[in-house]
Amino acid sequence: MMHHAPIGPSAPVVSRLLIVLASVLGVGPDAASAASPPADMPHRVADDAAGGVQPHLVLGQPARFAEGQVPTDRVPVDDPARAIVHDPGGVVYEYRGLDPDARYTARLTFLSDHPSGPRFPRRVARIRVDDDVLADAIELPEDELLHRDVELRRESYADDSAVVLRIEKVEGHNAVVSRVELWSDQEAPPADVALPPVFATGMVVQRDRPIPVWGWARPGQEVVVEIAGRRVAAQTGAAGRWQARLPPMPAGGPHELTVTGERRITLHDVLIGDVWICSGQSNMEMPLKQDKHFVAEQTEIDAPGIRLFRIPALWSAGPAARMIGTWRRYETRHAAEFSAVGSTFGAELHRETGVPIGLVQAAIGGTPIENWTPGPVGHWYNGMLHPLLPFPIRGAIWYQGESNIESGANYRRQMEQLIGGWRREWGQGQFPFYFVQLAPFKHREDPTKLCVIWQAQLDSLQIHNTGMAVTTDIGEGDLHPPEKREVGRRLARWALAQTYGRATLVPSGPLPHHYEINGASVIVHFTHADGGLASRDGKPLDWFEVAGSDGRFVSAAAKIDGPSVVVSSPDVPEPVAVRLGWHQLAEPNLVNSAGLPASPFSLGDRPE
Repeated sequence: MMHHAPIGPSAPVVSRLLIVLASVLGVGPDAASAASPPADMPHRVADDAAGGVQPHLVLGQPARFAEGQVPTDRVPVDDPARAIVHDPGGVVYEYRGLDPDARYTARLTFLSDHPSGPRFPRRVARIRVDDDVLADAIELPEDELLHRDVELRRESYADDSAVVLRIEKVEGHNAVVSRVELWSDQEAPPADVALPPVFATGMVVQRDRPIPVWGWARPGQEVVVEIAGRRVAAQTGAAGRWQARLPPMPAGGPHELTVTGERRITLHDVLIGDVWICSGQSNMEMPLKQDKHFVAEQTEIDAPGIRLFRIPALWSAGPAARMIGTWRRYETRHAAEFSAVGSTFGAELHRETGVPIGLVQAAIGGTPIENWTPGPVGHWYNGMLHPLLPFPIRGAIWYQGESNIESGANYRRQMEQLIGGWRREWGQGQFPFYFVQLAPFKHREDPTKLCVIWQAQLDSLQIHNTGMAVTTDIGEGDLHPPEKREVGRRLARWALAQTYGRATLVPSGPLPHHYEINGASVIVHFTHADGGLASRDGKPLDWFEVAGSDGRFVSAAAKIDGPSVVVSSPDVPEPVAVRLGWHQLAEPNLVNSAGLPASPFSLGDRPE
């Protein structure tokens, strides 16, 4: 009897600022609550016919004002912020080109609780300008919004110096900045041509696909985009947005990309190659400098063909139009702060193919998969990934699941919604999506709950054009496996084999393909076992179990037979089910000829 398993294939020097902190305002019950205007701003009920000023969002979720009230003596500044991610402890917002005759107030809105659930009852933040601590240990009420206004004195920007705001964590606490708004007391001049930060010097654009280039300008203005002899023009619409579409181009560079409206913007050192999204929660977020061997090896990194773009934490209740980030070259000081998994993945691809690689990191610790899925609760997707659209990509890598242990078998459906949602939003068909199976660690009292997620991740291989890196041998019992670079290499094997056509490269350890019952034995047949199977440590195969019709699993002996394993136990004369590694701390020693570990699995008739 044969059964098939359900799987398939440095901040600028600035003038010291004197800032007055206004009072705490506008506390509301949730992220969609109304927010009052700053206390020192006169306000009235807005009348669209009378030309009431509507607030413009710089970052985060749409601003809402109580009873339709809006400030009348201040107007929003059109996207002057650029974030410099200086360390994992905070974000720096830099403002340039401010009008020396205007007054400016920056409003920071903090969420007191993590959008993914009530994880941190006490939220604390520190606001710093240069070396001055302006507000130390702001404690946020639980389940509420807190607004903090900082007024910039004219002396700080009269000489065209940059104004820098730092928002920092305090002693291990977290604070989520849901939006930053900069208000001026004067009408803004007509908007000149501007680009989102993903279009910048040092960027990578996707090869072999049409390249949308978009931005903002005065309505009705013609904008011309040029690169490598290609020239396209676009007209700015009534809302002030334009989009041009360059034809597909082969890998290469560096090039200059120019955007010309009423002024000309020139982007230098632009590469054409492959762009990969690196997303998930803390295991994807963990920087290269925290890899187990990175510091000890003291490796100097300088690969000009790899570029890094890290998006800081931006939560949004609805799809945001703008985001922040900066392209960096893949050299030691920048790579050390970037995702260890993502940077190693990109380095392997570049080394093996020679194609320029752009890596976009959008990862936040403690976030469930629902918050990254397009839809009503996709807050992190809305704030960090949606603003990238329609920036073309080659594919995505994903490392997440720790915050979804309670999802159980439903995680398979959630993965389908995530992957399908991203593919639908990007409109590029079924682009490659490679993900990481969680490593063994002690989760809760039930030692098998984590195993259900492993099976759901394994079953997610049924989704077209996916691959899964197994990590049972490198977890060291840690929720955050310290050998992050090895995880990146295993993801790269999938990409090289499936996306880049390296047909002879084994992408994975053994994965169960089907099983059959042969008397008192269960024979499990594996894929990715053409070169044979082996025991990693030379000892008998471990962590195999079989069960009879009573559903009671017992430890079983396992013997390798070519690309298959024969499993049996004298205590189960008529087996109906077999499983491997069904314990949260299991590290099965079954590997293939490439030394890659087998995935945990459970197959067969499993009574409820």
